Amino acid sequence: MKCSVPSCKLEATVTWTTVPICRHCRGIIMHEQHEYYGGKIKEYERCRYIRIRHMTPLWPILKRELMENA
Repeated sequence: MKCSVPSCKLEATVTWTTVPICRHCRGIIMHEQHEYYGGKIKEYERCRYIRIRHMTPLWPILKRELMENA
């Protein structure tokens, strides 16, 4: 199975909240998460995560919160 991140052609070997992704993309998403929760970047700067977040189980809740805070 291929990584769920659009344009990534690597094999999915791990998951991010049940979404199959490759280790390379997982590392980038983990870095984005660390930077975001550390207050160093904004939500819209989480480029790799944003590309798969609609596939995550909590997306309906996150989408509602983002819309309320816009």
